[in-house]
Amino acid sequence: MTVRMLTVRNSLAFVSLALLLSSSVAWLPRPSLALLPTASSSPVLTGPAFPATVVVESLPHSTPDENSSLVIEDSVEAPSPVPLEQRTSLVLQYGPTAVSVWTGTLATFVLNNVGNIGPIPASSAVSLAAALGLPEKFALAVMCGSFAGMVRFAVVPSILAGGLLGVCCAGMLRLFDSKGWLVGCGGRLGFVAQVACTMQFVARGSWGLLAASPATPSVAALVNPSLYAPSRLLSSFTQLPSIVLSTIAGGIFMRSWKQVLGQSSKPVVKRIGSSVGAVGATGLLGSALIPAAAGPIFCGSFIGMSAPGKLPTLTSLVGACAMAGACQVAMTGVLLGGWGGKLGTAALLGVVLYRGLTHLIGEPSTELTPKPMVTHEPVPVISPVQ
Repeated sequence: MTVRMLTVRNSLAFVSLALLLSSSVAWLPRPSLALLPTASSSPVLTGPAFPATVVVESLPHSTPDENSSLVIEDSVEAPSPVPLEQRTSLVLQYGPTAVSVWTGTLATFVLNNVGNIGPIPASSAVSLAAALGLPEKFALAVMCGSFAGMVRFAVVPSILAGGLLGVCCAGMLRLFDSKGWLVGCGGRLGFVAQVACTMQFVARGSWGLLAASPATPSVAALVNPSLYAPSRLLSSFTQLPSIVLSTIAGGIFMRSWKQVLGQSSKPVVKRIGSSVGAVGATGLLGSALIPAAAGPIFCGSFIGMSAPGKLPTLTSLVGACAMAGACQVAMTGVLLGGWGGKLGTAALLGVVLYRGLTHLIGEPSTELTPKPMVTHEPVPVISPVQ
């Protein structure tokens, strides 16, 4: 009895397997006969018909028109070119911004290296002039270029190279704007300038482009590990308190300047109280009054440019400035020789690190979130009739 049950079970399993195989075979592609134009007009077996597969067998003494009956299935159309009107619109849309970036870069570069007034006064003067004479959109572009123009001859060795740096900075700003990267974070424009400077420096070092003249030997370097020796680190850490306090002072002064003068009814005063004007004024006053702390003060003013949703309170501003001061000390051995955008990079790192730390420890967010809109009235609950 047991043997009979096992036999029946095995038979059922075998039948099920056979049905499964037959159903699978039914879905396989079957060979098809395709009549191709041959000399004898005989049918030719081409095998399984797959999409986008063409078998061509031309007639003797035939012309391309005689084979026009062959149709290519599943053809992929070539991408249509961008219309001229759209390309013209893009140029007109971003062209003034690119020119503003390039102008800010070259003007600051000349004032810094040829006029020898120093990188921070040069960038601050160009930014303040842009705030007074241009709309805010283009003033911000000029200020971004001025951060790149803070570079020294050791990194960008000629005025021609400075002009090319302005082109590179304009392209990098266009990329960041189109992608929406780091919008609202203080130090973003300086970081864009630093990326442009680094790209040009690497290109010059890797392929010999824009090489420095023998009269200006390059002392620039992406990194110098000797500056991170224990003795050097101890000296750097002793400067940490003063750098942090100066950065905090710059951030608070810039935001206070903006809040006071930005509310003025006079157009000139209001322009000076804009973000660009406040950064320029902070840099000029810091360079004139406390030259030794001008760098951290200028760095702190970048953090003050952060959007209210990023650093909404005074505590958050102070915390981000403290982080940026630590980043300035940590960056002692990188981007050496007078790098454009180095202070902006430290400011951006301070903002990002502070926001990341507060998110990690679970500090409640103070950003304003809109209440959800009520799209329908609540449906009343009707109790059943007893």
